[in-house]
Amino acid sequence: SSLFVPRLFRGMEIYMKKQMNNNGLYIVFTISVFAFLLLFFTLINPLCIFDSDDWLYIYDNRIPVPSIHEWNPTRVFPEFFMPLVSYGGALVLRPLFNISYYFSLTLAHGIFCSLIITTYIISFCIMMFKKQYASKKTSVLLGVLFLVLHFIFYIKCGQDNKFLLHSNNVTCMYFYVLPTVLNFIIVMHFMCYDGIVEFTKKANLIHKLFIVGVIYFAINSNLYSSIVLSAYVCANLLLCFKEQILNKKEKSILVFIKEHYFEVGIICVWLCSHVFEFVGGRAHSLGGNFFLGLPVSIGFFVYAVIRTNIFVLIFLGFIFFIWIKKYKAGTFKFDNSKYYSVLISILITTIYLILLSAKVQYAYMARADVVIAIMIWILIAGVYCFNQLITENINYKKFVYILCGTLWLLTINSSTNILENYNFNNLSYKESKAVTDDIIKQFKDTEKNNKTEIDLVLPDFGVEGNWPMSEAFANRYGEALYRHKVIDSHITIKNITLSQEKTKELIGDKVKDSFTL
Repeated sequence: SSLFVPRLFRGMEIYMKKQMNNNGLYIVFTISVFAFLLLFFTLINPLCIFDSDDWLYIYDNRIPVPSIHEWNPTRVFPEFFMPLVSYGGALVLRPLFNISYYFSLTLAHGIFCSLIITTYIISFCIMMFKKQYASKKTSVLLGVLFLVLHFIFYIKCGQDNKFLLHSNNVTCMYFYVLPTVLNFIIVMHFMCYDGIVEFTKKANLIHKLFIVGVIYFAINSNLYSSIVLSAYVCANLLLCFKEQILNKKEKSILVFIKEHYFEVGIICVWLCSHVFEFVGGRAHSLGGNFFLGLPVSIGFFVYAVIRTNIFVLIFLGFIFFIWIKKYKAGTFKFDNSKYYSVLISILITTIYLILLSAKVQYAYMARADVVIAIMIWILIAGVYCFNQLITENINYKKFVYILCGTLWLLTINSSTNILENYNFNNLSYKESKAVTDDIIKQFKDTEKNNKTEIDLVLPDFGVEGNWPMSEAFANRYGEALYRHKVIDSHITIKNITLSQEKTKELIGDKVKDSFTL
């Protein structure tokens, strides 16, 4: 027994050396991407808790099970993990690093978002390598290009630009962006196995159970996001069914379902999530006219495409044009099923999102965190086609220089605020922190005076309901601060005063537009 511990550490050392030798490049790249994203989400463009919805979901945790009694019956992933991560920041990171309450939340959400997005980027690299599309070194370089395209996708000038990982607030980051990214992680994982059928044959039981757990959260996240996985599954089922017909294989529908039980199961769970959503509280609050909203929804989608960075459009346009030309000429040895699988997935995703937006809110089709489900498909296809072109002729790598035109765009109306902030009013992190610190001070002063009720003074945003700091939801501040142990007693709101003086003191003379797409 005295030799067990040294042998254990020796075994771990040998294992780590083996992993570094085999996957050292990926390990270094993963650490680098995570470090960059963490720096981005905490210092460069910090995730800041500000809007009324943020203050609800940082403390109001739910059981991770779909329920028709919830306002959002199947939004299990965001409504479970956002409060969980927030509690981790407030109760663990805050005392551990002796940092402010506000930054502890930013750090916690920055770590969580960076972990998921890093997994997404490295999944793309591994897929490119495992499918023998690229070497390890080339797959990492393609991963860098893939990541860069996310950040320059919507750049139009030198200030207040959106990007593919942007959202209106931290709540929407959890509700739309992260679920979409999670769905693409699963899709790329299946692509590594040449589809779901091969995955079910090759993966062991523990692996399958883990993926089932991830799929559970991916589907029970958001209808706008879960379509990514479902579109991929539907595309593959359609192609398999087509192949069966063309090869005149006489199989009953039951045999087909048995062979594709995993895909059928995913679609069934996805359809069940729709049933839950349609009978939920939020669905009952929606009363838009679908047929009137449909053309408007299509129009907003066209707008979302047009506002893409002109140099990204030119870059992708050249790549797709030349690739299709060479594909038709027979230059590439290519499996048609993969080509049609991605094409059908893009088509299904686009049609579904347009139809859903026409029913829910047609303006959603102009939101970066909604159309990301379509745009990522296009980026995956674009980088893949680019890789095939440079493999055939290295001179095609010069196409990347087109993207350098983005640097020129950054000089137009340039300012220090290049990227739009994570709140509806596009307030800087310093401004949003000042507002939060003022609210905390008011609650602490009330507690110091041994009072259980507070006359809360909020900045006046000059809109009905005072969004994003809604008067109707002001009780959320006290509830969050109490549960996160920032204050020791439960303090309720007695009166709310909206103060323009407070606005000028904490934010400035000009309140920015709270309506953004």
